[in-house]
Amino acid sequence: MAGIDPDLVEVPGAPDIPGLVFRRYRGDEDLPTLVEVFNAAAETDGLDWLVTVDRLKVEYDNQPNFDPRKDVVIVEVDGAAVGFTYI
Repeated sequence: MAGIDPDLVEVPGAPDIPGLVFRRYRGDEDLPTLVEVFNAAAETDGLDWLVTVDRLKVEYDNQPNFDPRKDVVIVEVDGAAVGFTYI
């Protein structure tokens, strides 16, 4: 179908929040966003461990049986990332 974003992921049972979307990782351009989300959550949780773009890139590029374009889903509200998960 024309107009459907192939990066979008349907999540059954997702809450009905205006602007909420789930999408696949699009490549290195998403790394700064993932780092920002991870580090904000870590800070909120009182964790001392933070990530950097370089560290996350090395991790994503060197994990066997892991393809971030298939295995990472980013959660956005109105275009702003609010979370991500590995599937």
